[in-house]
Amino acid sequence: MFIRTKVIKGKEYAYVVKNKWTTKGARQKVSKYLGRQYTFSDPGPLEFSSFVGGEVTGYLKSTGYNDIIRDLVRWELSKHGFTEEKEGWKREQLALSAGATSIQEGRKNVVLKINEGFLSSYTIGRVRRFNQADDDPDEVGYGLAERLVLAGIAVPKEVFVVLYEKSGKH
Repeated sequence: MFIRTKVIKGKEYAYVVKNKWTTKGARQKVSKYLGRQYTFSDPGPLEFSSFVGGEVTGYLKSTGYNDIIRDLVRWELSKHGFTEEKEGWKREQLALSAGATSIQEGRKNVVLKINEGFLSSYTIGRVRRFNQADDDPDEVGYGLAERLVLAGIAVPKEVFVVLYEKSGKH
């Protein structure tokens, strides 16, 4: 499974695509439409420790898995120039309602191409639903890392270790 971008009438749209093997070779099949894609590069220098108030160790001990994911999404939005407002997140003409589980413009899902990944309701959901029991024991860390990278979330090393530990307990 991977995410593919298509350009339609000059606008980018993201889709989940799966490869299917046939007698003629690999064929791609779109399995889900994710939404309009907006691309952002060059995140700002905001450190996660500054974002959560300085003391990362205490924050990680007292914060649950899903709340850490929510804060990582908020951190990425902040790094990429979005400002948090009462109604949601804004950057230039783009106004988002970005919660713990969704990235939307109005009522439509959107995708933010950031950090070599795609931040969307779908990719956030995959990270939130990650459970160590569902993966091959030898590949658990890789499975979580893969989901975070696909979601465009650049996780600091110490945060990843704690997320990995908490992923089997949520």
